[in-house]
Amino acid sequence: MKLFYKNGFMGVISSDEIPKLILKAKDRMSFIMNSESSNKKGEHWMAVYIDTIHDKSIKYYDSFGEDSPKNFLHDIKKLIDHLQSETYLTVLNKSSRYILFF
Repeated sequence: MKLFYKNGFMGVISSDEIPKLILKAKDRMSFIMNSESSNKKGEHWMAVYIDTIHDKSIKYYDSFGEDSPKNFLHDIKKLIDHLQSETYLTVLNKSSRYILFF
C-alpha cells in the first residue's frame, strides 16, 4: 500500500470527508469515495483522480453513471482553490471499465 500512497493515493473516504483532504492535498492525487456521508452505512463507490500539473483535470469515475453527491462539486472546488490551480472537471461515468483502469 505504501506505493499507492507515495503516488498520491489519499485513501478511502465518505462523501462528506473531502474537506479533510485539503491540508494533505497534492498536485496529483486520487481517492475512493462512498456516495453516502460518514454517518450512514455506505452505498456505492466512486473514484476521483486530480492532476493539476499535466492535464489540469479532475476525473470522477462512477460505474453507475449517476450524478456526484450533492456536496462533491462544492468541496472539490475548495480543495482545488487550496492548490491554487485552474483545473477542470471531467466526468467519466458511463462504464465500469474506468473504475478498473483507475
